[in-house]
Amino acid sequence: MHSVTIVYCTQCRWMLRAAWMAQELLSTFDGEIAELTLKPSTGGTFEVTA
Repeated sequence: MHSVTIVYCTQCRWMLRAAWMAQELLSTFDGEIAELTLKPSTGGTFEVTA
């Protein structure tokens, strides 16, 4: 099982993009992801790490 973190820029209004990405990852890798975390950030950041 994997833990995934999505760090996204709030100034860029990327929360919906991050939420969509989370949904897609959870749907695609059903049963392989134990935990998914969304972390707000700034400075144009959009990172997905596992």
